[in-house]
Amino acid sequence: MRRQHILKLISPLQSLQWLVLTIFTWLAPLAAQGLTFEFDYSLDSSGFFSGGLGPIKRAALEAAAKVWGNLITDEIGAINPIGGRGYYDLYGIHPETGEVERLDRNPSIPGNTLRVYVASQPMDAQTLAKGGPGGYAWAPSGRNRSPIIANISRGESGITRPGSTRELDLKQDFAPWGGVISFNSEYQDFHWNHRLKVPADKIDFYATCLHELGHVLGIGTSETWEQQVSGNAFQGPHAVQAYHLAGGNGDIPLIGDLSHWSYSVKSFDLLGNRKYTPLMFASATDGVRGQITQLDAMVLKDIGWDIIQINGIQAEPVSLSVTRQSGRITLSFESETGRTYELLTSINMRDWTVTEQRTGNGSTLEWILDTNGSQAFWKVQAR
Repeated sequence: MRRQHILKLISPLQSLQWLVLTIFTWLAPLAAQGLTFEFDYSLDSSGFFSGGLGPIKRAALEAAAKVWGNLITDEIGAINPIGGRGYYDLYGIHPETGEVERLDRNPSIPGNTLRVYVASQPMDAQTLAKGGPGGYAWAPSGRNRSPIIANISRGESGITRPGSTRELDLKQDFAPWGGVISFNSEYQDFHWNHRLKVPADKIDFYATCLHELGHVLGIGTSETWEQQVSGNAFQGPHAVQAYHLAGGNGDIPLIGDLSHWSYSVKSFDLLGNRKYTPLMFASATDGVRGQITQLDAMVLKDIGWDIIQINGIQAEPVSLSVTRQSGRITLSFESETGRTYELLTSINMRDWTVTEQRTGNGSTLEWILDTNGSQAFWKVQAR
């Protein structure tokens, strides 16, 4: 039997109020197509990412970040310092001590960028790494709370109440400042070089990085994930679609921690060619390089990220109620929460163009169209 290691995770932090010393940060930015990961190695005092293997470890981590970044097309706002006596603090579980600490005060994080603090600490023998998004604390400068709201929501409308710092009870979006990943300093038997084939007796460090970055992005760790868990299964419509495409039925089963796919779950690769164990499965196996599957990618849509079109994930036609009045047509339909709906237009019923998109909220949605006396055809599809 092949040896397996459980990949544990850090739960997301809520607003915290502890005060600790400000930490100097050394940032190493990494560009990606839609999302940039800015890795901060300043807390790595033990030198996990330095020394002879340091550059190889960093290269694997940064390569994993590029894969996730190239999938995500979301545009999230910058995080900016709060002037005067105000502040916006980054909190997280320190990747070396395991204690909740303030990691930075009044940071500057560019738009479309997540900051990820990385280091290592001793863990039990069955744990390879821990990862998850960070929390925050804040105080306004005067009565103007707009800069605080902008930092919390990062420009996404489904996180806070309109004009308020108070978060929604049921969020429709997820846009953290970033998070923390800690690797097991006691485990030194990884296959480190992501450019080489994984030997049969080694665990792949690159795949471990991929997995933990998935947790930073909110898979298994965000409130938007938790909102879609019922019993021991995940119900997000986009992920369920990918699960069914690979032969699954019903909702997607989870293991006991309710943060990882069950051992029985399979999914197609991103190209739709072969079935694999999904990346966000709870274990890593010797000799195997885990990869992001359609299921791992589509769950990002369910928890609030915009992503590229995934090959093989077909749109479904939507049943419409149509009314006509004074040169206008109203298309109405019942939506599913979190699902993406597209309005398509054509002049010949052969060539269709997506002209608008909306996210379902569980209620009736409608598009009101002005015909302008010209011939046109419309349809709505769901993804």
